[in-house]
Amino acid sequence: MKVPTISVVIPAHNSADTIRDCLDSVVSQTHQPKEIIIVDDASQDHTVACIEEWQRTSSHELSVICQKENGGPAAARNAGLKAATGEWIAFLDADDAWLPWRLEMQLAMLQQHPDTILLCGQTIGFSDTVTQQYADQANLPSPDVLTLPKMLSHNPVATSTVFVRRDILTELNGFDTAFRGPEDYDLWLRMVAAGKCLYMPIALSKYRTTVGSLSMDDRTFLPEVLRVLDKAFSPNGVLASYRPLRYRAKAQQYASASWMAYNRGDRKRAIILLLHSWLCGPTRLEKEQKDPLQRAKLLIRYVYK
Repeated sequence: MKVPTISVVIPAHNSADTIRDCLDSVVSQTHQPKEIIIVDDASQDHTVACIEEWQRTSSHELSVICQKENGGPAAARNAGLKAATGEWIAFLDADDAWLPWRLEMQLAMLQQHPDTILLCGQTIGFSDTVTQQYADQANLPSPDVLTLPKMLSHNPVATSTVFVRRDILTELNGFDTAFRGPEDYDLWLRMVAAGKCLYMPIALSKYRTTVGSLSMDDRTFLPEVLRVLDKAFSPNGVLASYRPLRYRAKAQQYASASWMAYNRGDRKRAIILLLHSWLCGPTRLEKEQKDPLQRAKLLIRYVYK
């Protein structure tokens, strides 16, 4: 199998503090991509200036697309996708960073599974460490096949680990700009429905927990992810055949949102969301298979701690 060309697409918004680490992690890859495309989503800080400064001290070239208006991550990634020329797209958020072997390991996995249309993997925190032994081509662990039933109640795909065929992304019209926050969940559902998608059980990227991010605020994220599920479970959606499970899927989202609310100090909302989760899905959720009392333990924590 011929080694495919790779375009790196990085959406950035007010990322002056993190963009250098992000770019350094790309040029430190053991396999270099064909091109790096940054889409500045109308940043109001010095993101573009930081990129230009990085360019002056680096021998690596990159393209910068400046959006006139802030359109959100979906629009920014779509702009990068439109400009990309590589056969495969490797996504990276501007506040994340890749581990050095990310592209090399995914290419090795693709050689073993050439019919794959998407690869993704694990992430670790910036303070975590991982040993090189987990990135040995000769001993790659077997990947998990992503299926729609596995994705019913949560999104296991970390965008900064996604390695995906550009032609399939284009056929699916990329990210749906109607969503802000879980736009990636919507697309990965459609990708899984379109072909073979694999999850690699090795660490591929590092992530930062950003205060105020869309994915960490239940007040903004929950309504959006519920709309994603409504779209997927609609008569023409990719989860239409699983429609009887839609309330169970939503129950998991309410439970997750309750934990977000608790962590930001809104105990009352956390309790309300958790009770709403029970109303939607009184039967055992996927995450309760190993711990049937998980939601009951959460309620006790919310009330007494």
